[in-house]
Amino acid sequence: MGFSKKILCIIPAKSKSKGIPQKNLRFLNKKPLIYYPIRNAKYLSRCVDNCDIFVTTDDLGIQEVALLYGVKVIPRPSKLADDRTTLDEVVAHALNYLESNGFSYDIVITLQPTSPLLKPTTLQNAFFYFLKKDLDTLISVTPKYHLMWKKEGEKFCPLFSQRVNRQFLTPIFQENGAFIICNADVIKQFKTRIGKKIDVFPISEEEGIDIDTFNDFALAELILQRKNIGLVVNGDRIIGLGHIYRAITLSKCFSSHKCLFFSNKQCKIGIEKLRSLNYQVIEYKDTEELLRYLKENQIDIVINDILDTDAEYIGQLIKNGFFVVNFEDRGLGARKAHLVINALFEWSGTLKNHFLGHKYECLREDIYLFPVKKKVRSKVEKILICFGGTDPSDLSYRLTKLLLQYEKWVVRQGFQIVLILGFGYSEERKKRLLNLIEKSTLSKCIKVVTDVTWMAPYIFEADIAIIANGRMVYEVVALGTPLIVIGQNIREAGHTFAAVHPAIRYLGIASEVSDQCIINTIIKLVENYSLRQQLNKELQEVAKEIRKGLYRVSRLILDKYEDWKDQGNDIKF
Repeated sequence: MGFSKKILCIIPAKSKSKGIPQKNLRFLNKKPLIYYPIRNAKYLSRCVDNCDIFVTTDDLGIQEVALLYGVKVIPRPSKLADDRTTLDEVVAHALNYLESNGFSYDIVITLQPTSPLLKPTTLQNAFFYFLKKDLDTLISVTPKYHLMWKKEGEKFCPLFSQRVNRQFLTPIFQENGAFIICNADVIKQFKTRIGKKIDVFPISEEEGIDIDTFNDFALAELILQRKNIGLVVNGDRIIGLGHIYRAITLSKCFSSHKCLFFSNKQCKIGIEKLRSLNYQVIEYKDTEELLRYLKENQIDIVINDILDTDAEYIGQLIKNGFFVVNFEDRGLGARKAHLVINALFEWSGTLKNHFLGHKYECLREDIYLFPVKKKVRSKVEKILICFGGTDPSDLSYRLTKLLLQYEKWVVRQGFQIVLILGFGYSEERKKRLLNLIEKSTLSKCIKVVTDVTWMAPYIFEADIAIIANGRMVYEVVALGTPLIVIGQNIREAGHTFAAVHPAIRYLGIASEVSDQCIINTIIKLVENYSLRQQLNKELQEVAKEIRKGLYRVSRLILDKYEDWKDQGNDIKF
């Protein structure tokens, strides 16, 4: 931008700091604190002409770092580096020093290292606002929406007219020290940066963080390390809702990061489920539209939980600068992704960045509210039946009908059947199932529960769980409940954990297992207390490892992302 006035960006950085020793040189998110105002000043200098940047300091270390970043230094006298010296005095000295050495400036911008979260674009916008309004001084402030009080003599008086919720309060504006823009003549004439024509420039509370304590430093570190994570996830009656639930679990695990959900418009059930839990979902119709939304939201990490991907789709994501993580991907796209995680398959093969097996399961958070079951009841009181969010093979109906055929045995044993139906179980099938139960003599023994939020209480209370061969296998194992597993389809048949672990009674694919095999297995577990004890003991050891999976996966994703970024793949400013 062509600009006739001369601009001085001055960055004050003294050596001593009582709150945080060597604060201005302390590393924050892999950069010294002094880096951040230099970055912002350089960004502005690329947007306008005639902009010089100087650091004023009394510290040789700060001087060396400033020179390393290509910024000139003004030596600050020690008398201007104590706690009593004001920034106005420091800036005035810097301006006088430069003018005595032949420089001349019209506008002075003060940028403090203690405001590392200030965005370069915010500074640019503030500068143009300063010019547009023809101001003497523009001060960065943070709006505060709180019920505040002040002390007058011995009394405390409210700074509000009535007690209302914070969103309805008139804000109070607090100076945050991120920047002050002023005319150089104001400093020369009044020895201060505050002129007559003053305005404030509100910035977010996040950008206005002022590093004064170690707590401030820790918060700034957390925010700077925050990633924008895009969870591309689908759920329908065919693939079920397990992918939706895992994505939700991951989003909660990444609570210090910003997570956004993206879903194909055709997957209505998954979208409905997410929105029923108040998650925002961005719907897309094709890859081109998805890429546009990912870019608009400045996504850093794309997590695909959409089953098998093709090489072209993953290639497009990588080409556009995204770090790509895939779950349960056995397609050609898995070979291109930066990271593939699949707990449902126990062997990882030789593919680089593929992490497979039960150690990488992402348990839902409610599982951790309960301990691993250390003992089982001698008499079975509850049997849990649950076949996922959609139950595509309608095993809920099949198992209910089968148990009704053995009603005398069920009555003699005296246990309750808890039948959980998922969010995607159709109303038509539900009506048929309920009619079957109501007409039977076991209606009082069967409790039907629909679309539960937390599964853990039901799993923990159950003596035996009968489930599909999906992610719920790990949830049941993590609580130590003996289980019977029946695969819904061919894909579930490839989920090897249930088939290979000796403590799990895996019966195979539903279409290939007989009713007699199912009922025989149920009877054996119900009537054999010592067998249930043995299974519980064997499950306890693997449960400990599964419970570490969510932390293991979240750290793996972030660590691999950092490794990738350190290799020069971070294309964003």
